[in-house]
Amino acid sequence: MSASGPPPPDGSSWSHGRTRGPGLASGETPKSPAALVGRDRELARVRELLEAVRGGLTGALVVEGEAGIGKTSLLAAAEELAEGFTCLWARGVESEAALGHAALLELITPVRDRLADVPEAQAEALAATR
Repeated sequence: MSASGPPPPDGSSWSHGRTRGPGLASGETPKSPAALVGRDRELARVRELLEAVRGGLTGALVVEGEAGIGKTSLLAAAEELAEGFTCLWARGVESEAALGHAALLELITPVRDRLADVPEAQAEALAATR
């Protein structure tokens, strides 16, 4: 169906409210939650985690899977939902696999000046990653 055709039927499992815009094969990575198709369950989990953290709890979200399944798109959408949070990114690079803490170093470098806000024992451990 082309973008100029009739919209998909209400409740369609593939429309997710998207009836116009660039085609899925446009080569562009969706960057907003509304643009992701078939990720309602994952986005709900992201929203739940963010609400829990806003309420003072802690948590973690693990995103894993084969190359090309949309992990980066899902994380970009999660970043958009994380209004008011500082989002840190690290990318796995095969050539750095032997460096046990390369991703940790990549994550903390932009916020190293905030180590004073972290409990002392954890701050000392993180400071040692220089």
